[in-house]
Amino acid sequence: MKSGVEAVAGHPIVSLAATAAAATGALASSVPPLLPVVYAFLPVLIDTLARGRAEKRWQKWAEDVNEGLRALGDRFDGFSDAQYRLLVGICQTAFETFDEEKLRLLKAAVLNVSGSDFLGSHEAQLFSRILRDVSAAEISFLVEHRGYVWLTFMKPFDTSDTFFIVDPQHEIIVRGLISLGLINRSASEGLSSDAGGYKYAPFVPRLIDLIVGQGN
Repeated sequence: MKSGVEAVAGHPIVSLAATAAAATGALASSVPPLLPVVYAFLPVLIDTLARGRAEKRWQKWAEDVNEGLRALGDRFDGFSDAQYRLLVGICQTAFETFDEEKLRLLKAAVLNVSGSDFLGSHEAQLFSRILRDVSAAEISFLVEHRGYVWLTFMKPFDTSDTFFIVDPQHEIIVRGLISLGLINRSASEGLSSDAGGYKYAPFVPRLIDLIVGQGN
């Protein structure tokens, strides 16, 4: 019987980690296939403590995801092609991720895919690319500040609580989200009514639902 992650795809990155995670109580190597190439050119990295820590994180991630996917039961069998595509993309990203907090968020996203039956093929690819490139700090900013309608780098004419004034602490995060297309300039850019405002992209609420779960 295939493990939860093995059932996702025969993708080499996914199935390699899944095979290790499916082992009963035994810890096996779950190094993504791209890393041996790096080690071949930079063998000094092979015996580093950082490598061992990273492998342990990937191993634990795969084991936790397997357990969660098994718990989905029949819902997993009913995944659409778009959900399946997204799930594979998230797993691939996880095994190229070194940040522990981002791994935690990716695990949540994997287990929330079952509630994302609204996804179309394009949105699945879009979310997969975003989750590959976005940082944990950027995701946390979206979740914590999703109640704002506008974001601005200057004091707005409207001082209501619909505006978030980007302070120096958050500026680099917001600019990163702008570069990823998650925050966009207002449609009034260049007009006399332009207040220098930015808004979340229309799909951001659905991306947040994927990561933290709907209703959270």
